[in-house]
Amino acid sequence: MHDSHAQGAAGSQRAPSVAAVGTAAAPVSVPLPALRGEYTAPRLVLAGVVPDEGERRALIARARSVYGASHVTDRLVVAVVANPAWLSPAFLPDLRGTRHATLWLEDGRLVVEGEVGSTQALAAVTGQLDGLRDQGLVVDNRLRAPAR
Repeated sequence: MHDSHAQGAAGSQRAPSVAAVGTAAAPVSVPLPALRGEYTAPRLVLAGVVPDEGERRALIARARSVYGASHVTDRLVVAVVANPAWLSPAFLPDLRGTRHATLWLEDGRLVVEGEVGSTQALAAVTGQLDGLRDQGLVVDNRLRAPAR
């Protein structure tokens, strides 16, 4: 009986470590990058989380080339997030045809909303956003043109 008690005690000592190993081996989910852009002519504020410094610099360089260096505010931070193939400076559309626009990228979905100055401006931004769909990004275009 003493041996079976010892075996039971040893078995109960091993059970927690097996459970702990099973828990530790569970896959860890890495979140996708999350970005937000606020454009009010002529300024763009970029905020959010990107996977590395190179990606942050590339996004800021693209924004500065489109909007001008003095019109871009960088609030991007680097953290542990995934680096999907669709994350590139190319996803950042030119919103200068809008009066005010907000864009956010979260969970592989790019949403752009705001008001454009004309139907021509709406067509131009819509064309850019349509091109992003080919890169595997889900795009939700909520821009609207003024009523005539």
